[in-house]
Amino acid sequence: MLPIWWIGTAVAVSVVVSAPAAARGQQPTLDPQRAVALVVTYADGRRAPLIVGTTTGGATTSTFPREPSWTPPANQLSVDAIKFECLRTAEGVRVAISVFRGSQRQQDEPIKTMLVTPAQSVTVDAELRAVGVQPVTLSVMSIVVPELRAPEVTVPSPQVEVAGVRVTTTPFSGYVITLRNRSTKAVRSIEIAPMLGGRLGQSTRRAGREGQALIVPGAAYQIIWQLSVGLSASGGVAPISLDQMLITTVRWADGTYEGDAATAAYDDVFDKGTKAQLAAVVAALERAQVAGQAATPAGLRDVLSGLAVTASNAMVEEAGAIAGSLSPAQIMRAIELALQQVKTNVLADLAEFESGRDPLGVFQGWINTEHDRYQRWLERLSGQQRPNLAAHDAGAHWTSAVTDHPCRFVRDRGVKG
Repeated sequence: MLPIWWIGTAVAVSVVVSAPAAARGQQPTLDPQRAVALVVTYADGRRAPLIVGTTTGGATTSTFPREPSWTPPANQLSVDAIKFECLRTAEGVRVAISVFRGSQRQQDEPIKTMLVTPAQSVTVDAELRAVGVQPVTLSVMSIVVPELRAPEVTVPSPQVEVAGVRVTTTPFSGYVITLRNRSTKAVRSIEIAPMLGGRLGQSTRRAGREGQALIVPGAAYQIIWQLSVGLSASGGVAPISLDQMLITTVRWADGTYEGDAATAAYDDVFDKGTKAQLAAVVAALERAQVAGQAATPAGLRDVLSGLAVTASNAMVEEAGAIAGSLSPAQIMRAIELALQQVKTNVLADLAEFESGRDPLGVFQGWINTEHDRYQRWLERLSGQQRPNLAAHDAGAHWTSAVTDHPCRFVRDRGVKG
């Protein structure tokens, strides 16, 4: 299955689903309290609806028709992916299209921003052809919600209880799944895979923020799972209900796991890549601390921009010891995604600081705070610090949703069927 990255909400796959009679004919007026669908029609005729919530939504995809005769100019990277960022308005959806250049998506280049309404679709042609991408047409449609049933949820560990499963339809259609950790150990991460018609969909990982525990002993944890949408035979858009939700892997804070061995190994390798980049970030921040007033945001940005996102042969070989049955290509992919994620995070932190236009004296305080944060993250992943139990007290009830972390992406592990 091709990788899809989420931005603030779930992106749908283009499949045909059954829709009620209300989906046929004229589309209803957009309900500001419910999600809507932005339907992307590609030049090859493929139509892919993606969900836009009551405020924002969007997606990034590498699956799109390219101009066959187009070659990038000298010293210019080719386009690897298209990004759609959406903002709800009273009239419809404002869509900003940009493209990522390079296999590691090093450059994000704006293409065009436009308003799409239920009454008026928009085609983006010349601007995309100029970067080697065939045109797309955007339209907005309401999502017609049929009666949904809660799926069966299974967990590979008897220590993790399924405490509840319910359906939600506002502001989006999906499921609320409550898990409770009955073990004396903290849960480090879980892997979740949807199943429809006997076929396993792309899985997603939920882990504690910055190396913290996901579910401490005795705590409850809610998964808010937003359903993808599909096109009906009549052209309407409806959510795709699931038969089952499989918690395929439970990783514990002590390094053990229950469930799928390949997924656990992938996550171990991913954490190893994360630790390598965290160490590089901490070192860069320590050099900035030593530099004192000579350190500048621009100078630090240059250093952080130079952080490697390519896995060396030595890194791949070393990670092989914990990779189980993963291939060298899968090991490399896991490491490089981890390297890129940490680099993206710290550069975003710096950009947020710069947007405040604080004086250089305040910059030194920011460096110290940022250093401590990334150092603690590294220590947690390295097992040098107990999971942060204060963040989520035992017995607490807390929630993680697709929309919790807008920049978090779903990783293509390449280990599922």
